[in-house]
Amino acid sequence: MKRLFIVLVLALSAAHCGGSSPSTPTPAPAPANPLTGGWVGSATSQTIGTGAITATIVQSGTTLTGTWAVQYANAANNNSGVLTGTIIGTGVTLTLSPSVPTNCPYAVTAVLTGNTMGGSYATFNCSVGISGGFVLSKAN
Repeated sequence: MKRLFIVLVLALSAAHCGGSSPSTPTPAPAPANPLTGGWVGSATSQTIGTGAITATIVQSGTTLTGTWAVQYANAANNNSGVLTGTIIGTGVTLTLSPSVPTNCPYAVTAVLTGNTMGGSYATFNCSVGISGGFVLSKAN
């Protein structure tokens, strides 16, 4: 019995002494394609007010593709379509092409900070000048 006690004491001592010290946890790597997924947020324009935006983005390297939609209190201002663009570092540039050919396309510039993207937009190649700001958060 005395031998068993000594063996247990030595085993427990070895388990608590020496060996490797606790290591610092390694942070999870950043996702390879941080923009891929669903995004939700709002857009604000002095011309048409505030609207709710949804987007689905697929990132392949620095290339972005996907769909977008915006809904305003006045449904006549609602719009949707496809998006294309690029991401370089945290800088995002997009072109929003509407599904309705007579609606104006938008040029978008944004900065990605974690799971949030914010910036500005403006129509181009269009007789109607609409511009404003937006903020999107990653939904999934």
